[in-house]
Amino acid sequence: TAFFGTRYGSCDSTLTDSNGHTSTVPAGIAHFLEHKMFESPDGEDVSAGFAALGADANAYTSADTTVYLFTCTERFYEALELLIKMVTTPYFTPENVKKEKGIISEEIRMCRDSVSDALHYLLMGAMYGEHPAAVPIAGTVDSISKITPSLLYACYNSYYRSSNMVMSVCGRIDPDEVERVVDRAL
Repeated sequence: TAFFGTRYGSCDSTLTDSNGHTSTVPAGIAHFLEHKMFESPDGEDVSAGFAALGADANAYTSADTTVYLFTCTERFYEALELLIKMVTTPYFTPENVKKEKGIISEEIRMCRDSVSDALHYLLMGAMYGEHPAAVPIAGTVDSISKITPSLLYACYNSYYRSSNMVMSVCGRIDPDEVERVVDRAL
């Protein structure tokens, strides 16, 4: 198993530019970014690349982190290199962002129909009021409608830096080979 994560989650609701100007970003953008990282510039779904290696890949966004991971029994180093390439190669276009808005909007609607999810966010709203913790991790249909490729790139460049990320691997692996793969991929 390998995990590659960034300290960037749904509660990170502001973005500071190089001039020190802070702006608010739409709720759900960290989760939206997580989804988009599985798309590569060549148009391929990276999940298919993991499947071809016999690896099961996934990702999740929480209040304070976004993590990409895979598990496998063979071809670990190839899957590790693919994971690193995926997380370090953002690719956002108006077309693929528009398509993802539809997918995530449907996900948001499905969660609203779930009694446990609805109760969870009602409770979070009662406890946290206007704090970003009260907003669903995926955002709202309205908030994600404001996401653009340039905003995704800005968030990616602010939070997906090596100084803000961590990698963890476990299993029967050679640490020196992991280091070689990481050096080669980065």
